[in-house]
Amino acid sequence: DGATSHEGKNVDGDIPKQAEKQKTKAVVHVGPQKTGSTTLQWAWASPGGLLNTLKEDNYRFAFINPHRGYFNCDVTPSGGWTDCQPSPKLKTFAGNAKNAGQNLLLTDENLDDRFVMPLKGLLPTDDWEVTVVVVYRRIHEWLVSWYNQINKTTNLD
Repeated sequence: DGATSHEGKNVDGDIPKQAEKQKTKAVVHVGPQKTGSTTLQWAWASPGGLLNTLKEDNYRFAFINPHRGYFNCDVTPSGGWTDCQPSPKLKTFAGNAKNAGQNLLLTDENLDDRFVMPLKGLLPTDDWEVTVVVVYRRIHEWLVSWYNQINKTTNLD
């Protein structure tokens, strides 16, 4: 029946096993442009949207784009990113969440193969229960949407 004595032992004389350390959750949302990511990010970040619900559910949210200071990347001559590493800002954000026992929701459309190893180092599976959510859109639908996006002529389109 699992009864314990005043010495912390169960009635059979065995010391009960320690409860397994519960891992903090980290959800990493990735999806290329034109897959609804911006809509989700806006809903998550908006105080009138889901931000308060995320807080109530013990989640911290961040839109972790290198332009926002969450990664330190070298820039190639053509303007691309290479050798990206989590910045002190991202390390502090994740560390504070971990220390407070809070979960993370991290998102960006540009999280591709350049960010896999840096994120693995930031969120080791010994400490975090990591779930990666990938948004996929069929290429023939995505191309039409992408074409329309790059060919907009006004902000009203």
